[in-house]
Amino acid sequence: AYQSYQNVIDIWSAAPQGGGIPPQVQLHLVKLMKCMGIVLDNEQKTYTVSEDVLKLLVKLGKGRILISRVLEQALLPPNAVQALLPSLLGIIISVPTISSEGVSSNITKKTGTVEENTVERLFQAITGIIHKLNINDDTLVKCLQVALSHGKDAISSRVRMACLHSLL
Repeated sequence: AYQSYQNVIDIWSAAPQGGGIPPQVQLHLVKLMKCMGIVLDNEQKTYTVSEDVLKLLVKLGKGRILISRVLEQALLPPNAVQALLPSLLGIIISVPTISSEGVSSNITKKTGTVEENTVERLFQAITGIIHKLNINDDTLVKCLQVALSHGKDAISSRVRMACLHSLL
């Protein structure tokens, strides 16, 4: 995933400004999306998300950082982002956070702090995407339903609340 990400960045930065999307980017972008669990259904022309693949990526700190970078730099097509958001939100809300004592389930204080920083960055990236993209109503409703299904975990920190506020 990181190799595809870097190839996309390198090709885009070498391309002339204002020339649109370089054709060489497509192959690497498709690989990157596949690594994130996003696949284009050619028959229906819609994107689908494999939550199992996405969960594996989100489980790793490097994976959360990669997804954050991809969202922050707006590398994905808008339709792919809209397909990704409800699944990503559901998975990232489930990531355990640090309790007030500094330890949460099965996470030490030091590890938990690092994990929380990457989770916060991902929530901030999602919030930024929600503000930048013209997201359709169905996607927003799905995201809110996902958040409601997680109860207090969805609003357990400031960045989580900011993300849900942007959905509203």
